[in-house]
Amino acid sequence: MAKAKVKDDLALLLTACIVSVVGWGIFQLLGMYTFLVGIAAWMYVSIRHWRRVPKKGSERKEG
Repeated sequence: MAKAKVKDDLALLLTACIVSVVGWGIFQLLGMYTFLVGIAAWMYVSIRHWRRVPKKGSERKEG
């Protein structure tokens, strides 16, 4: 009876380890992609702003 309990405990521990490692890997991948998407969005917004704002002294004067 005790050996069966030990086997059940080991199986539960092994399952928990596998689930935690897989969960950690998924979390790392999602974190990496979230970080990369955030940087890409920040660069896109910055470049659009930089292209839209005229530089000082480059405005065309009419009249």
